[in-house]
Amino acid sequence: ALELLSREQPYDQRRASVYLLAIGEAHIKMNNREEARSYFNRALVTDPGNVFARSRLASELAKLGDLEPANELANIAIDQNPDNPIVLQNFARVKLLSGELNAALGAALAAAKKYPTVENLELLGDVLFDLGRHSEARDAWSRAADIDPLNKTILDKLQKELQ
Repeated sequence: ALELLSREQPYDQRRASVYLLAIGEAHIKMNNREEARSYFNRALVTDPGNVFARSRLASELAKLGDLEPANELANIAIDQNPDNPIVLQNFARVKLLSGELNAALGAALAAAKKYPTVENLELLGDVLFDLGRHSEARDAWSRAADIDPLNKTILDKLQKELQ
């Protein structure tokens, strides 16, 4: 992706931002969160209209404990695209980490309804658990485990909840 960015051709901010976002996602998979955050930031600076870069940067900042800018970015992203399940997921994660559990629940429910992935169902379970709604959390995690029965994180949460 970096090679494509450096080629001599007309500069396309949107395409460059998408490439930078993809590099950031690759760093997430390598568990290199600081580097990922840097690429998400570069993607947003390159194309300030990239809602996915804004949303992803917000989520990573929240995971790194930088909650004020995370919330600002998450709020802008949800205003830009309130129905997108990726934006909803990242908004819910930021709000969960910020302790805004009702806002997190609304977004997590919407994301899981629109796109019931393992990640969205796990996040919904996490929010429900933090709200003290443990049986509903177990249900969400169980739905996630039905999709990916080998997901160790989900299985650990279910096992811990059964003890």
